[in-house]
Amino acid sequence: MNAAARSFDQAKRNSEELLVAIVDADYFKRVNDQYGHHIGDQVLMMLAEQFTRNLSKTGLAARLGGEEFAVLQAVQDKGEAEQVLEKLRTDIAAASVQHQRQTVSCTVSIGATVRLGVGVEDMLARADKALYRAKDEGRNRVVID
Repeated sequence: MNAAARSFDQAKRNSEELLVAIVDADYFKRVNDQYGHHIGDQVLMMLAEQFTRNLSKTGLAARLGGEEFAVLQAVQDKGEAEQVLEKLRTDIAAASVQHQRQTVSCTVSIGATVRLGVGVEDMLARADKALYRAKDEGRNRVVID
C-alpha cells in the first residue's frame, strides 16, 4: 500500500493517469476443491507470472488476499488501460498449469478505474465496484469505471 500511495502521489503531481485495478480469479474455490491447494498455489503463481509479463517496468501488482490482486500502472488514458487489462485477461485465460495429464486454467474478472480520486484507497474502492459489475455481467471480463 505504501508503493501504491507513492504511485498515486506521483500521478497527481505530474497530472498523469493511473490505472488501478482489482483482478480476481473466477471460481478459484473450484480449483482448490477439485485439484487441491498445491495446484491452486501453482495457479496463483501463474497469475503472478502474467502480471510480470503484461505490466510495464513501473507497474505494480500485489496480492490483496486469497485469489485477489491489485494492479497499478501509469497509463496515457482509459483506452490504454483497456488494452493493458484486456491483454492481461486474455493471456491469463490462455495460460495453464499441468496436473496429472490434465490442464488446469482459469479466467479472471477485472474491475478498474483511471480517474484519480482523493487517494489510492478511493481508487481501489471504485475498482472493487467495477469488479462486482464484471462478475455480475458474467465474469471473464474487464470493466473500467
